[in-house]
Amino acid sequence: MVRGSLPWPIHRGRMRLDGPLDLALSLSCGQAFRWCARPDSGFRGVLGGTAVDVWQRGPREVHWESGPRELPKETMADYLRLDDDLDAIRRDIGDWRVDAAFSLYPGLRLLRQEPWETLISYVVSQMSNVARISRTVETLAANFGTQLGDGVSNAFPTPAQLSQASVGSLRLMGLGYRAPHLFEIANAIADGQVFLEPMREMPFGEARRCLMELPGVGPKVADCTLLFGMGHMEAFPVDRWVARAVVEWYLGGEQMPQERIARWSREHFGAHAGYASQYLFHARRVGGAACPAPVGGEEGGTHAPAAQDDTGPDGA
Repeated sequence: MVRGSLPWPIHRGRMRLDGPLDLALSLSCGQAFRWCARPDSGFRGVLGGTAVDVWQRGPREVHWESGPRELPKETMADYLRLDDDLDAIRRDIGDWRVDAAFSLYPGLRLLRQEPWETLISYVVSQMSNVARISRTVETLAANFGTQLGDGVSNAFPTPAQLSQASVGSLRLMGLGYRAPHLFEIANAIADGQVFLEPMREMPFGEARRCLMELPGVGPKVADCTLLFGMGHMEAFPVDRWVARAVVEWYLGGEQMPQERIARWSREHFGAHAGYASQYLFHARRVGGAACPAPVGGEEGGTHAPAAQDDTGPDGA
């Protein structure tokens, strides 16, 4: 998405922050795919059904401009999960490696995204990288989503809109084997066979099983959707970076299937395992193989899961 200035009467918003936020890191660390960096250190995206440009002004203030609709402060705060007490979450996880990552990357927050867009984005994400995922998601919006009025920005397509696409047209967008998965998911939701919103309130295991009944949705895609789109904080998505972090820093190099890593990690990190996953992902991807240094020199013991606790490989 490229746009100079918004062509409508611009709605401006701002809010003071009570807790830490690293806006740039939170928007660009691989959990969302429609934010583009601006040359003035801001970001452009679509949120709440409107185009929005957002900037962080110092450590404690966020400014934004939106159009054609006004973006309420409550919507921005909800999306950035400003209600999350990062210090309390850090203490609840209680792990010195994750604690060190919190110190290295203060203000990294999970985002509270819309379930449908999150699901489709992560189905698209399989066997791809962030840049390609972003291009594909933007292509879906440009071809099937509602135009927002500036000649450039489109909302993400609804299930009904995406269900009008053919498998062939989706393949032409580079989706390959994922094209029929998107087509089938969109039609199932558009026809009322599947409802995503109630999964927010389901127990984690039940919601995970429901998502994994959808075509193309394995454990990793389900966990990403549950964490980033449905607010299940115990979800622990495992990609290659998270797998490396857990295997190298916790399990003494013992290789194991990603699903087994996810199970062990949910038990080890507890109710906020999702935050642990995101911080470990960023620490391993950006910081390399060196484990983050412990805070205050205190290290805690961690044991590998029992050898008999085994499951099949991640199908995502």
